[in-house]
Amino acid sequence: MLKKISPLALRPGMYVHEYGVGSFNDPTVHLHRVPTASEIREIMLSGTKAVFIDPALGLDPRVAIQGLAAPYDPLASAEALRREIHVARQSYDASVRILKDVMSLLQQARNLDISAIEPIVDEVSASVFRNAKAGPSLACLARAPDLEAHSMRVAFMAAALGVRLELSEETVKKLAAAGLLHDVGKLRIGALRKNPRQMRMHPVLGYKMLEASIHRDVLRAVLEHHERADGTGYPRGLSLEKIGDISRIVGLANAYDRLLASGPAKESKEGHTPHTALSRLYLQSGAGFPVVEVAAFVRLLGVYPLGSLVRLHDGRYAVVVDVSEEAPLRPTMRIAFDARLKPIPSQIIAPFELEGENSPLQIKECLDPRPLRLDTERFIF
Repeated sequence: MLKKISPLALRPGMYVHEYGVGSFNDPTVHLHRVPTASEIREIMLSGTKAVFIDPALGLDPRVAIQGLAAPYDPLASAEALRREIHVARQSYDASVRILKDVMSLLQQARNLDISAIEPIVDEVSASVFRNAKAGPSLACLARAPDLEAHSMRVAFMAAALGVRLELSEETVKKLAAAGLLHDVGKLRIGALRKNPRQMRMHPVLGYKMLEASIHRDVLRAVLEHHERADGTGYPRGLSLEKIGDISRIVGLANAYDRLLASGPAKESKEGHTPHTALSRLYLQSGAGFPVVEVAAFVRLLGVYPLGSLVRLHDGRYAVVVDVSEEAPLRPTMRIAFDARLKPIPSQIIAPFELEGENSPLQIKECLDPRPLRLDTERFIF
């Protein structure tokens, strides 16, 4: 008898009969075998909503849960994330100070001593391998507008996505380095930054500044991080197959961070919320970035990223304190306000408590806490 499971619950040894729900966007694909590790990864990243397995011919999901993976403990997961964010924040603050010195030297037209950023690369890499969610979650919270802070956020997010895409440690370190250096060309533009045509030259300027100093894969990302899959990017208008892997991932992280800094309208003084920024990226997937990479990025951050303010069906308000990649629509939350936004004794809600379409704890909408003058970060730590 076939059993329907989430694609993120798929484990080695399970016999996949088929996956997909038979719709235009999620067609049925018949497999009729135990998939390889690479096939499992493809299924997980395909965007499909359902996998149909035959427990009689392969691993039973109950055995997978009991024998191959520890049960998901939302409180332990939230605490582990909180601890790693604390460590990542210390690294972030110290690294921004180092990066300011590096940027100052580059602005003076000096060659980059790559050893200056190696400690930062190592710190970022170590953090995302310990907990891939921490760095990107911190990036949603630490919103300093300067170039160095932006570069640190992109480094964390790109490296974390590399971990989730199961790239090698060497490649993850290249992603971190490319994130740190992707915008150095802006240092040569200076007062002309408000001129869009001049700004579009910063990838080329950055490439020229660094071409004698860094690995060619990192250098390529500096040049290509504004290229887009449909050929509408710059500076060369490359199509998807001509854009480097590291360039695409850094470009995605950079685009997300820029959405957090710029609002939905030109007159906006504040950026998108993490939730609306991800929604916008997801709607543009395929044209701007490959669907697989955008989907992995959304799962990494969660549909409702850390710190999101949400209103529940029962009228109360909660803050997201952890996200589960296996249940991106059901984060761990801390209920903090009643229906009139009056503070109430906090209550942790685990993902399994959100099951069922009629659950009063289901999320009704995600809100921007800034107009309400609410600091959601204090409910996380």
